[in-house]
Amino acid sequence: MANLFDHLNGIFESLDKLFDNIFEHGRSESFYDPDFKDAWIELEDYLKKRKSEFKSSGRSQQREETRKTGFEHLRKDYENLEVRFGASREDVSRSYKKLMKKYHPDNYPEDSEKHKLATEITKKLNNSYQKIKKTYKN
Repeated sequence: MANLFDHLNGIFESLDKLFDNIFEHGRSESFYDPDFKDAWIELEDYLKKRKSEFKSSGRSQQREETRKTGFEHLRKDYENLEVRFGASREDVSRSYKKLMKKYHPDNYPEDSEKHKLATEITKKLNNSYQKIKKTYKN
């Protein structure tokens, strides 16, 4: 929403310059309307007021916090794959393959406790890898 206000503000500034140019240089009676200039000023004031209300309401800060916590679950996924947060796609893939070889359930007897544990670990690794892979695509 804050980006929307910034974008609208840029549009208003551009239009404001255009209209100032028209009003100063070509006071054509067919176009010039003093009420238009007043309405334009009211519209700019309204936009500034709404922008300040949005910032003071805490919604922009709340969204920022949500965005930051959105990456916290990815931090755990990187840790699961034993790579640093934000590692390259190649590093993530290399580590995933190495860990899958190490913990693959076929390496252990089927009825053993290690087999069950390896199955859980490989599921966790696979989920983490898929989440990270999805963020690279986006």
